[in-house]
Amino acid sequence: RARRGGDPRRSQSGLFLELPQAQKMGAVAPGGCPGEGDEGDEGDVGDEGDAVERKRLRLLAELHDRLDLVLQQGARKSFESADELLAMQMSLLFVSFFVAVFPWGPTGVLVTLLAKWLEVKATLAKMTYVRRRGFARSDYFMRSALPPYIRALALAAPAWQWLLSVVVYERDLYTWTSKDPVFGISYRVLAIVAPIVYLELVGMCFLLSKSGWCSRRRLL
Repeated sequence: RARRGGDPRRSQSGLFLELPQAQKMGAVAPGGCPGEGDEGDEGDVGDEGDAVERKRLRLLAELHDRLDLVLQQGARKSFESADELLAMQMSLLFVSFFVAVFPWGPTGVLVTLLAKWLEVKATLAKMTYVRRRGFARSDYFMRSALPPYIRALALAAPAWQWLLSVVVYERDLYTWTSKDPVFGISYRVLAIVAPIVYLELVGMCFLLSKSGWCSRRRLL
């Protein structure tokens, strides 16, 4: 025995000395022999594999949803904010110029403005769910062009309404002859030509101005 393996006590002591080290490494369960902790390790490895697989499937599902959203956005018509602003301006122009001939008088104007307000409020849902989402960009030019348009509209609307009321509702317009001339011009010609000239002047000032033509800087 001394030649082959040495002292059996030394081998047993060596085995007992190696057990704590094996327990620290996880190869042996506490209070057991080598090989008793393999089943627990296999269970932990299986749980980790299932967690990794679930995470991979979740990432694939998110990627599929994003790809589907990209394809849907590509198939939609793009949202043009300039067109929406132009539609709002045309609605204001229509209400301001034709309020004199609106059905039900001021009530029709209020109903039209309420409908336009609801349409503007629904634009956000239209931009998000109906049209293609656009990239963010500066709206300086659109906002800078809106105040001059409102001022020109406010100045031109009274003349247009006067002209529309005189032409449509004045039954005695043909009697406005040159019996009472003003600077050699009859009242009939003056009532029609003067508003037209005024409207042309307002339109030219609005089109030819690059900044607020009704501002204090422009007037001075």
